[in-house]
Amino acid sequence: MIIYFAVFTIVLALLAVSMKGRNEDDKPALFFYIASALTLASFLGLREGVGTDYYDVYVKSFDSIALGGRSRFEPGFTALLNTISLFGLDYHWMFLVVALLTVCLVYHAVFKIAGSSIWAIFIFLIGGLFFFSTNGIRQALAVAILLNALPYAFKGDAVKYSLIVLAATLFHSSAIVFLPLYFFRNWKLNSWKTVVTVVGVGVFAGLLSQIILNIASSLFPQIRTYIAIEHLSIQYLASGNIDFSDMALCLIPFVLYCGVRRKLGEEARRLDFPFLILLFGVLVCLMSGTISLYSRLAVYFSSFAIIAMPQLFYALDKKEVPGRFLVKTFYAIFLIASSLFLFGYLNFSEVIPYKACFQLLS
Repeated sequence: MIIYFAVFTIVLALLAVSMKGRNEDDKPALFFYIASALTLASFLGLREGVGTDYYDVYVKSFDSIALGGRSRFEPGFTALLNTISLFGLDYHWMFLVVALLTVCLVYHAVFKIAGSSIWAIFIFLIGGLFFFSTNGIRQALAVAILLNALPYAFKGDAVKYSLIVLAATLFHSSAIVFLPLYFFRNWKLNSWKTVVTVVGVGVFAGLLSQIILNIASSLFPQIRTYIAIEHLSIQYLASGNIDFSDMALCLIPFVLYCGVRRKLGEEARRLDFPFLILLFGVLVCLMSGTISLYSRLAVYFSSFAIIAMPQLFYALDKKEVPGRFLVKTFYAIFLIASSLFLFGYLNFSEVIPYKACFQLLS
């Protein structure tokens, strides 16, 4: 994990410098902000063999598509691979281009709406999404696109919100689950509608998960593939396995927000929607206890902590809420501990050891 710690330190240091030179709109200085993004994207994109599906899924599929084979992926990702192979480039360029797109889109979303760039990127780095992006590269790219839809939900711009969600589905079809979330943008977390929804999903999680699965299988070929292939059906559909890691990544921020919500006054109206997304993430994780496939959706929801928590911290500082330092400290310790356990000890996504592609030349 030493190489990750070193790179993350450089990335956050560049962000700190960019915040020192922020402009009159309180936006970071672009030069150092972009330098931070490119440093991280290069580190992610130049890896070799890092990520569970690196060789077995993505390298094999890229080589097959380059030779004229049929793609198993969504049209946007397939078009990207065809473009790369058209120029005679190998699979390393696929990982580099996807890393650049993912990291830059996350940084763009953070630049637009997060209350603190340093907190947001810190959460991106150790809150699960960065390490997940070494493995689920299509879905991580879809998440990065979805983060940019949030400002249009705040503005009530249904067209632009929907277009961004649909753009995300071009890289991972499951991103379509965010389309109906637009209609929850004005819900208050303390309203009876929210309480009824949460209780209803909790009580009828098994039935609801099966209904949604039946609808999804009629719309998406990938779901039908899971049903048709026996070992995938057994692993993802015939049994449940609650995603406790993503549940914690959604639940802890939500609980912290609920603990200080009353002290935020009108600021809470703006913050309710991103934290409602995290609450929906908890419910999705509960549904994974019936059908494991739902755990594959959890990263969409847990990743919105990248936007939600910095906005919360910004509001706490603005209101000078007592105890805000404890809230920040607790959350930072939670993220560091969970990251060390999941990715350092359990080696989720097989991110250790890190190897760069240019090491092959030595």
